[in-house]
Amino acid sequence: MSSLDYTSKILNQIFTEKNFSINTQRLYHRCVDNFEEKTQAKLGELITISLVEGNNNVDWTNTTLFTNLICYKKYIDEIYKNQSDIYLNPILAIFEYFGIEIPALTDSSLYSYEFLVENQRYSEVIEEKINLDSKPVAIKLIDSEDEIPEDVKLIDEKIRHCEMVRKASLGEKFYSTLKEQLCLGGAGAIGLRDMPEMLASGEKYYSLGRFKDKDTAKDLTSELSIVEDKHWGIIYAPLDKANFEPDVIEIITEPVGGMKLAQSIVYFTGDKIESSFAGIQSLCGDAFAEPYVEKNVNFTLGCDGSRKAADIKDDEMTVGISKEKIDDVILGLESI
Repeated sequence: MSSLDYTSKILNQIFTEKNFSINTQRLYHRCVDNFEEKTQAKLGELITISLVEGNNNVDWTNTTLFTNLICYKKYIDEIYKNQSDIYLNPILAIFEYFGIEIPALTDSSLYSYEFLVENQRYSEVIEEKINLDSKPVAIKLIDSEDEIPEDVKLIDEKIRHCEMVRKASLGEKFYSTLKEQLCLGGAGAIGLRDMPEMLASGEKYYSLGRFKDKDTAKDLTSELSIVEDKHWGIIYAPLDKANFEPDVIEIITEPVGGMKLAQSIVYFTGDKIESSFAGIQSLCGDAFAEPYVEKNVNFTLGCDGSRKAADIKDDEMTVGISKEKIDDVILGLESI
């Protein structure tokens, strides 16, 4: 029996036990038909594990299915006018049938679940189309502690922005204020403070031998991408764990992955890609500030700092995608 067939069998069993009316069953089946096929298949798979194999230790709360059901419950509740009676609300009946504890749902938690489901879909498409060694990273600037999701904790070390991106790409979720940012130039680029004068003037880069003279150095630093408006903090998370709307998504990839992302963009625009980078302030300026400010997608080859501190490999580059462009990128990836 297929997962979908088993899903249907179990749902009918629930309907019979709870004596749902024919109209309620029809309504619910129409709702279930709106689930993506993968979600239906996953439901059948988990039911099979839970019942057929006698495994009662399935952690539903860590599945995309659970977040889909929670979000979906919002719309079911609207149909049933927030009925808590399991005999009237089929979603509640399913949860009760499998002994799933429903978390307290506030408007903010529903909002978070909706973002989580959306970000998981984005991540699934990106990782299906591009061979990655680490997760795409969701990054969001915040102006107060009130904007921090409950499950996001303060990072427990002082490191650079590029290191934080790498840390999140390996599975960790956290937030940082200016105090936890080790690189002041990076903190200046992402909008947590003013750019240090030694960097803004080009003096620092000239002293490192990067430019033929100070004027040339200043010409370049005056063109670097910077978030001018100042913020209290910044959140980092693997995209598939991000229960917030990212300002920018950063993807560390091999050049072939960058090529596929470029192809996803030109699929709709028909325009050649124009990237802005200089081998300086890469993950902070190029991959975050540039997409954030210009509401675009930017490609960068890295910088000495990110390659040393954040372990960006010689065969890796970084792509920053603004929230305004992510839907286009995902549609393009799905189409090519």
